[in-house]
Amino acid sequence: MGQLIADADLSRLLSQVKEPTEITNRQGTVVGVFMPQADDSDALKALFDWDEVARVAKEQRGQGVPFEEALARLEALAPSDTK
Repeated sequence: MGQLIADADLSRLLSQVKEPTEITNRQGTVVGVFMPQADDSDALKALFDWDEVARVAKEQRGQGVPFEEALARLEALAPSDTK
């Protein structure tokens, strides 16, 4: 992966971006997409009820299907021209 070094002004601007964002030139041509570094702050963690996640995982353990079986089911649904 390549790397660009942001100066102080660009760093300040990008620090305000909270989700993937297109970067365009003045003509509106997309030159890239900026993906901010993942945030593991308390605000982000608060979006999930981890007790509920654990409860559902425990209740549904063993109820799934193996990956190969799920893939075979999906492939069977695909139009014949994509196989």
